[in-house]
Amino acid sequence: MSLVSVDVINCINSIKNLNEKENKKLIDTLEHLAYALDRELGNNLISIIICGSLCAGDFDSQTSDVDILVITKKALSDNDYFLISHMHNGLKMRHAKWGSRLELSYITQVELYTLTPPENPRIYLNGGMTKQEPYGAEWYFEKHSLKNHGIVMYGTDFDQDRLEVSSTKLRVAAFQIIMEWWKPIIDSGLHKLSDEYLIYGVLSMCRMIMTIESGEVGSKKEAAGYVLENDPSKYDNLILNLVLSRNRDDFDRSTASEFIKVTVEKYL
Repeated sequence: MSLVSVDVINCINSIKNLNEKENKKLIDTLEHLAYALDRELGNNLISIIICGSLCAGDFDSQTSDVDILVITKKALSDNDYFLISHMHNGLKMRHAKWGSRLELSYITQVELYTLTPPENPRIYLNGGMTKQEPYGAEWYFEKHSLKNHGIVMYGTDFDQDRLEVSSTKLRVAAFQIIMEWWKPIIDSGLHKLSDEYLIYGVLSMCRMIMTIESGEVGSKKEAAGYVLENDPSKYDNLILNLVLSRNRDDFDRSTASEFIKVTVEKYL
C-alpha cells in the first residue's frame, strides 16, 4: 500500500514536463520520506503536506524544489534533529536527484495556526543541507500557499480556514522580504550569485511586485503575467524567457541583476 496519497500522485502525474521515469523516481522519493518520517517521529507525526509550485501548477522539473511541510504534535528535540538530519542524508544518497530537491520545514500544530511567525527556529532542509532556521516574513506567504494549494501526502488533514492571511499582511511581508533579504544580497554583490539563484531572484521580484501592488499572491507564471500586463518594461523579454517559455539557454545575468536592483530600489 502506498504511503503517498492519491491526490499527490495525481498531482505529480499531471506535471507536463516530467517524463514517466522521473515521475516514478519522485514518487519513490516521497514514499521513502513518508516511511522514514513515520518511523522516526512515530505518534508525534500528524501530517506531511505538499505545497508550493508542485501544487500551484507551475512546477519545473529542471529547477523547482519540492516544498513539504511536516506537522508534529510537539516540538522536536535535539535528538530528533540528529535523527532527522541523518534521515535527510540518507534520502540524498538513495535518491540522487529528488532527494536533494526536497525543501522541508518542520512545525508544531500549535505554531501552524499562530497569527505571527513562530518564535522557535524550525528544522529546515534546503539545498541538501539540514539546519535550524528562524521564520521570517516568508511565514505569511507559506501560510497562504498552504491554505490555497496544500495537499496532504500522509497523515490527517489541516484546518484551511485558520490559515487565512489578509492582503495587508501579505503586502507588508513582501516589503519585509525585499528589505531584510534582497537588499543585503544586493549590497554584498549580485555577481556572487549563481545563474540559478539569479533566476530565482527574477521570479521572486515578479511575485513581490504582484503582492505589493494587488495584495494577491500568485504562482511564478501568474506573477510573471501580472508584471507583463501591468508593468511593461525593457525586462519583458527576460521575464518571458524565464517564466513563460522556460528558455534559459541565453540567460542574461546583467539584465537579471538590473531587474532585481531596480525592483528593490523602487519599493524601498
